[in-house]
Amino acid sequence: MKNNPHFETETEAQRLVFEVSYGTAPGKTRIADYEARVYERGPEPEPGDIDPRSPAVVVWYDGEIFFLVASDQLQSDALVRIARSLY
Repeated sequence: MKNNPHFETETEAQRLVFEVSYGTAPGKTRIADYEARVYERGPEPEPGDIDPRSPAVVVWYDGEIFFLVASDQLQSDALVRIARSLY
């Protein structure tokens, strides 16, 4: 799998989960047996603000595979249920 460009190394997958920020104030949860980070959806932007609402995000890794589930419509608890349904 290491030669497949769709898979990262385990070290890189860990970095993407634990060192890269996908929002503010990450929470912790578990997806299957894996530690995950959860970011809540951002506030509704002010009228006329050109920046959109930041999405809810759930990230985790399983070996060399990095997973990211995000939505600007669903809350983070719904994304956690979706992520857990993959196992």
